[in-house]
Amino acid sequence: MTFMEPLFLIAAAAGAIPVLLHMIHRQQASVVPFSTLRFLAVSVQRTRRRKYIHDWLLLLLRIAALVLIALALARPIWTSSASLFRMNARTAIVIILDNSASMATVVGGTPRFERAVNVAEQLVSQLRPGDGVALLVTGGPQLPIQQKLYTDHEIILQALGECRVSLQGADLASKIQEARRLLQTPEYANREIIVITDLQKRSWNAEAPSRSDGGGAAEPIKIPVLVVDVRKSEVPNAAIREVRVAQSAAVAKVPTEVTVQVVNHSAVRQAKHLELHIDGVRHAASPVIELEPGQSAHHVFTVTIDRPGIHRGTIRLLDEDALKLDDRHHFAIILRDRLRVAVVESRRHAVPFLDAAFYLKEALHVVSDEWALELDSWTVNELSGRSLADYDVIFCVDLPVDRLGDVASLEQYVRQGGHLFWVAGEDVASDAYNEMNRRAGGSLLPLELGERREIQGDGGESSGSQEVPHIGWLDEEYEALRPLANPASLYQSVLVRTFISVRPDPEKSARVLARVGEEPLLVERRVGEGRVVWLGTTMHTDWTNLPLKPIFLPLVARMTFHLAGSDARCEDLVAGTMWTFSLDRKDKLDRWEIRRPDGEVIVQPPVPPGEPLQYADTFDAGVYEVRLLGPKRSDRAFSINVDRTESDASYWDAEELEAKPGKESVTVIADGPDVLQAIHRVRQGGSLWELLLAAVLVALVAEALVANQKVSGTSADVRTKVPGRSRAAG
Repeated sequence: MTFMEPLFLIAAAAGAIPVLLHMIHRQQASVVPFSTLRFLAVSVQRTRRRKYIHDWLLLLLRIAALVLIALALARPIWTSSASLFRMNARTAIVIILDNSASMATVVGGTPRFERAVNVAEQLVSQLRPGDGVALLVTGGPQLPIQQKLYTDHEIILQALGECRVSLQGADLASKIQEARRLLQTPEYANREIIVITDLQKRSWNAEAPSRSDGGGAAEPIKIPVLVVDVRKSEVPNAAIREVRVAQSAAVAKVPTEVTVQVVNHSAVRQAKHLELHIDGVRHAASPVIELEPGQSAHHVFTVTIDRPGIHRGTIRLLDEDALKLDDRHHFAIILRDRLRVAVVESRRHAVPFLDAAFYLKEALHVVSDEWALELDSWTVNELSGRSLADYDVIFCVDLPVDRLGDVASLEQYVRQGGHLFWVAGEDVASDAYNEMNRRAGGSLLPLELGERREIQGDGGESSGSQEVPHIGWLDEEYEALRPLANPASLYQSVLVRTFISVRPDPEKSARVLARVGEEPLLVERRVGEGRVVWLGTTMHTDWTNLPLKPIFLPLVARMTFHLAGSDARCEDLVAGTMWTFSLDRKDKLDRWEIRRPDGEVIVQPPVPPGEPLQYADTFDAGVYEVRLLGPKRSDRAFSINVDRTESDASYWDAEELEAKPGKESVTVIADGPDVLQAIHRVRQGGSLWELLLAAVLVALVAEALVANQKVSGTSADVRTKVPGRSRAAG
């Protein structure tokens, strides 16, 4: 409780007036002997105690009446917010405007954000000259105003006119902390934080900010928080939750699968349609997708693009609902005319069938078919002097280390984004390979090689009592192998008589893709921007029957396309996320540029070698194209989309938020025509004026009753207790 006119509390001293008057008018009666009244002594003693109680009660009632009058004149009020707010002093407020994506929800024909801006403008307009105000938004680009208190209110009103809904989520707890720091100033007696939001739970899901800024600082001033709820009501909404792009090859004319997940965030059943657009042209539409309340559904589009380059894709959810921002999802597809692949082998035999890479080259020739792959074949002696960076995948088949020469070019190739696929064979010596890998800083092999393991047999299912091992496990989660995992007989029919094991190392993030028994056979590891892969057996028939099995051709094709297309994967980022690309190139990068979704091209300054490329202005949805301009031009792309968690329909109730532990003087006010009056009432608090006046009236009535009872009671005692004179005595 606090007092709007605290000076009137001095008048409470008037409660001493009845005591002073009582002391002043108190008289000591003189004692006069009067023998005929000696029989009244007993009756006087009996009434003295009753009159003593009456006197004290009358005195207390008179004191209470005067004190209550003084308290009423001081205008007492009660509420936690009002206890910190003095109406006649300078005021500083920080307005936190929630401009997260959920605030774009349209309710009753008006977006929530529009109502929030109207409330903020009214609050600023009600401020008096000299009052300070600051504006904080929860997302999007930085406002043109600085984060400080302004006494020129027109600056804040102009900034409010420029505010827009962002595609990001909100973190209101951190914004309240920021507002508290702005208000830790002695210039203003009144300080207040006003949050205008739709009370979405995820916007205020963190623990409440502590009451101290830490660091040994003094306890900050307590500041009330008023939350204006502009949600109004919940409305039906469906959203695109996820879009996955799967390419068997990042090459033009190869089909691409686009899988879309749609979710119904409302409590009513909905029927929706999806459309796929590529480069602004409608390619396909889905049938009706029935969505039960709270349920999701998937739809798969298949699209074939004839032209290489960067293509901008958009999934559109038709039958738009209250929140349109989550009815679009952008993605990018990078396609090339063809992929360049090289096969390096130890030697070429006069009989091609005897080459260690014979089956591999035949499989790649079938896959290429003059359009998907461009295949080159070298011997190990021809490796030196080649421009390795021109190739997407290089297969090294049964190569002796002593003929590789300087492996620095291979190391640079991998770290700059190349993909090296090692195939075991007779010329592979584990110790020599491990030494080569150590010289290259561990960047050429996914794991160190172990011993060669060999089982003698006739190539059947078993040899004597010893069973020939087969591939017993395939990583179904690996994108390139997923279609080959079922039926299991497709890979379990592959026998492996001889293989070179690897030594597990938990410090290296190698991924085992296939096993023989419990031993890893196919292993992959990312190094820099590239990958290294190890196959522990041959791609010829001397160690395994793999080249003779139906799985061989799709395995070679899918692994090649997967590795070659991994650089073409386009990142899908949430709005406001900084795009980063690790640039590990020794060749000079002349410049790089960004083409934004609206077509604007922004030239970026050069980046020193070894430092990553970064771009932070990612607040607009769409596809961003990145062009690296140097000796070798390279194109990349990434997409920016709305934060999908903003579609969540979970909201706080006012009582829940006010009772949330750790909050300091939080009061929730529902938006409406009288929202300013509601805020004013909270600031003033609940007035005790009427209650105190009623108490004064009760005290005065009680005083009159007690005083009258005293007088009438005394007269009755005299009449009753004084005996009449007996006639006989005279």
